Amino acid sequence: MQTMQTDIFSQTQHSEVFAELCCALYEREVTTLGYSSFDPARIKSRLKSLPFYIQKAAWGLIYSSSELKLDIQNASWQAKQSNKPPKKTTSSALATWIDKHVAPGLPLPVWVSQNDVVTVKLDSVDRIDYEQKRFHLNRWGWFHFNGEQLQEEDATCTVLKPTKTIMGAAAAGHCWNHQGKLPPVALSLRELLLSTLLDWPNFQSVRQNTGPLAGLFS
Repeated sequence: MQTMQTDIFSQTQHSEVFAELCCALYEREVTTLGYSSFDPARIKSRLKSLPFYIQKAAWGLIYSSSELKLDIQNASWQAKQSNKPPKKTTSSALATWIDKHVAPGLPLPVWVSQNDVVTVKLDSVDRIDYEQKRFHLNRWGWFHFNGEQLQEEDATCTVLKPTKTIMGAAAAGHCWNHQGKLPPVALSLRELLLSTLLDWPNFQSVRQNTGPLAGLFS
């Protein structure tokens, strides 16, 4: 009887959190679309798919294995921000790590400098070229196994080796300029979904999700 009561309480609590997360995500995404330059057809398509991805993100946040604090009202992760951004480096050690662990769907942190602001962005691997020792990220393009950017983008980028501190900065939207820390920025819905797939502290794999929408993560 006690187990059943505990299960019912847990389900009710999760439902309340789920509803609050969905409200926060809807508000953020609709505002983003309102300020976008998308054509009406694209906006219509995005609005049509929003319920699916927002529910996916909300349940992912609830059932995540993250070691970060979840801010339910803002649907975001909270983590202590360092005074300076992580160093932009390329190394043979990273190349060895990538060669061993790189796989389609693997989330990786990307050091990004754009308009004098440095951020750490979450992206995921979608193509691998072992012959030329390079891999392609969904958003930021091609990189050498050592983290070096291989094509010109609208920003200077370097892939970093995942650590708790770096992944925490990426998931919490930390950013900096030449004067130091800036207020965190909200993650895009895609980045937020990626944050729910992080396997803390086993960053060389993608977490297997559980929960009501587990099948949506495949």
